[in-house]
Amino acid sequence: QADARLRQEATRIGFPVMLKASAGGGGRGQRIVQHKDELDEAIASARRESESAFGDGRLIVEKAIALGRHVEIQVMADAHGAVLYLGERDCSLQRRRQKVIEEAPSPVITPQMRRRMGEAAAEAARAVGYRNAGTVEFLFDPSAQEFYFLEMNTRLQVEHPVTEMVTGLDIVALQFDVAEGKALPLTQGDVRLNGHAVEARLYAEDPAKNFLPQTGRVVRFEAPPGVRVDQGVETGDEVSTFYDPMIAKVIAHAPTRAEACARLASALERMTLLGLAANAPFLAALLRDETFLEGGADIGHIERNLDAINAAAARAVEPEDVALAAAALLDRPFGDLLTGWTSRRDAAFPVKLQHGDETIAASVSAGRTFISAKTASGEARIDIIEAGAETIRYQIGDARRSAAVSRDGDIVDIQRGAHARRFIDMTFAPAAEQGAGADAVKAPMAGAVTSVSVKPGDLVVKGQTVAAIEAMKMEHQLKAPRDGVVAEVLAKPGDQVAIRARIVALKPEA
Repeated sequence: QADARLRQEATRIGFPVMLKASAGGGGRGQRIVQHKDELDEAIASARRESESAFGDGRLIVEKAIALGRHVEIQVMADAHGAVLYLGERDCSLQRRRQKVIEEAPSPVITPQMRRRMGEAAAEAARAVGYRNAGTVEFLFDPSAQEFYFLEMNTRLQVEHPVTEMVTGLDIVALQFDVAEGKALPLTQGDVRLNGHAVEARLYAEDPAKNFLPQTGRVVRFEAPPGVRVDQGVETGDEVSTFYDPMIAKVIAHAPTRAEACARLASALERMTLLGLAANAPFLAALLRDETFLEGGADIGHIERNLDAINAAAARAVEPEDVALAAAALLDRPFGDLLTGWTSRRDAAFPVKLQHGDETIAASVSAGRTFISAKTASGEARIDIIEAGAETIRYQIGDARRSAAVSRDGDIVDIQRGAHARRFIDMTFAPAAEQGAGADAVKAPMAGAVTSVSVKPGDLVVKGQTVAAIEAMKMEHQLKAPRDGVVAEVLAKPGDQVAIRARIVALKPEA
């Protein structure tokens, strides 16, 4: 387990290689290393993450197989010698080596291959006298039509609902029956696959910022109709740094794969989630991705095409969004005779909103039944049909629309379509609070500092890793925002820091 031995073995088997935590999975403690000069930093980071997640920093190094598919077999075994396989799940769409979209059946597995893999999985369970629901995971090589054993998860998997929906079986109920010593009530010949099911993992994270986890209070969560939603949070709950950022699973079932994907994408866009950033637009874009719909997305697809998928998922803040935020910030209700009144008729007033790292300046006009906003990107007028505490119904041009809304003092959460926004009214904030600057490396979330790799006086270049912070059991690298000289180091390994806390300060540019 010495670093030198890992370097030796990685060089012997050839790059790219995969580093994996020996004590656990779920993507934690895993790193793909493309080149030898990346290996030392990857070993150190993987060890820290593995020790934090599993209490064991030992690593496995193995050859990384490009263009593979993650295909797993659901097995169910009782105490009377019966071991069944319930079909496969394709979990190839992954980020950070963690699953994002899962489906059953796999679009690349033939009935003959399903039998081969299913029988291999059942034999593995039978060989160890296994009794329970379990998942045998394989790496499938479509070009060679071969599969390789990865691991067996001796528990219920997150993605078990897709298997339940295509087989019609309640796997949890079967677990209780097996635990009570009952025999399984079916044989292998009774297992039938009906239609197609797809599951999306809803994470509190920002895909545009390298899947940075988000924390905070769930201001409102409303599940969409027509799909299955297994949720771990509800309105008012807090998403903290101490657990995985997954907050719900959304599952659709339909007669065909195309219908299931379309149904799930639509549901994700109709769901309401206010209070913190989530990956719903990214998931919807993935479900409409051409390569995925054609069945060609392998385990590296998201990583290779991240910019394009993010571009498909993104929607810039538009004047319509600013007008809605301004409407929520008005202290006088629409319909009131004095709403928007001034002695100069339709005189505009300035509004300054903070949206993430962006400051938006707008000129706003309001009347009894309308509000308009003019920004650097354009102008929008919306006519208010009904403005409630939770929903604004309005007309813009010939279109009638609605937006979910919530206000807490100077903070306004708006969701229009799939995109949720948080605006902070900075119109009357002190100038010091409005500045951003690039003279500090700040914590992107609350968490524990795991490493600091610079000291005062060090020269750094833009993009250089200067520290690392752990949150939600994942380690995140903090990069220098520009070239410069380190003026001050404000945190040390082991420190618990708040979101936006300064970790490293750079000397001001001349």
